[in-house]
Amino acid sequence: MAPTTTVPSVPADWYKDPAGRYDFRYWDGSKWTENVSRAGVRFTDPPTK
Repeated sequence: MAPTTTVPSVPADWYKDPAGRYDFRYWDGSKWTENVSRAGVRFTDPPTK
């Protein structure tokens, strides 16, 4: 039986928006969410694919 390799997961938190449209976008631990932030103000925007 081959050894199982686990990929470390990225913890849920606010990270720099990967699309660059906002300052930050919330990562829920498995996918980007619609929660975004610009200049300290939080609002929602559909996640980029």
